[in-house]
Amino acid sequence: MIIWTLLSQDLQIFGKICSDYVQQSDTEIMHLYNFLLSPIDYMSNADRTARQKALLSSIEKDIDSAFGEEY
Repeated sequence: MIIWTLLSQDLQIFGKICSDYVQQSDTEIMHLYNFLLSPIDYMSNADRTARQKALLSSIEKDIDSAFGEEY
């Protein structure tokens, strides 16, 4: 009975970790791929260039925050 209780608690913790991971991943996916919401086919060259610069800047900021600015 004690083993079953411990196993049940471990499974509940594991389930919580998995659930939290899925929620966090769903949120991050929407943020990461937000730039795909509007197609670039109908954008002007200036708008495309601005969008590209903003996207690259965002990626660089993410890298800097994860690894430091020396990379």
